[in-house]
Amino acid sequence: MLILIMPLFISPVIVGQFWALILQRPYGPFDYLVSQLIGHPTEVSWLTGNPWKFISLIVADVWQWTPFIFVILLAGLTAISPELYEAAELDGVGWWRTFWHITLPQLGPLILIAVTFRLLDAIKLFDAIFVMTGGGPGTSTYTTSFYLYQTGFQQFHLSRATAGSWIFLILTAIFITFLVRRLLRPERV
Repeated sequence: MLILIMPLFISPVIVGQFWALILQRPYGPFDYLVSQLIGHPTEVSWLTGNPWKFISLIVADVWQWTPFIFVILLAGLTAISPELYEAAELDGVGWWRTFWHITLPQLGPLILIAVTFRLLDAIKLFDAIFVMTGGGPGTSTYTTSFYLYQTGFQQFHLSRATAGSWIFLILTAIFITFLVRRLLRPERV
């Protein structure tokens, strides 16, 4: 069990470097495994080719943060009263309807919390991009955070980067406020 949640405790920079080494062409182990699987050498640029650079960044981010979502959902599953499932079983309700009408509504607020945390974290994604692609090729893997870093610390347009950071903060706060208000809305009976 500990090995499954281990990516959660690894620094995002280390995760980015780990995936960059695995996907490095032509010597990365992933190229070798794909070559063995399909029977001939691969010519895929995992960190620079379209759409592979985006898929690589998504895989690295999902690999790191999936255990976090599972921990939240596991906590929610353990909080559901077993009596609900016993009542459904006594009524002859199938597993699909039990999931759809008991489990999913009970997990709804926790799913919204998990999605809110993940969206907030994905919005500020920087470190994996910095290590894996460097924002490139060109500016194709720029996120807002990476753009603000480039503007402020590489091009030394500190006023523009500061203004952009404030705008980014305000828009993120509005978005997260909308999600939190949805979460704190009283339940309808």
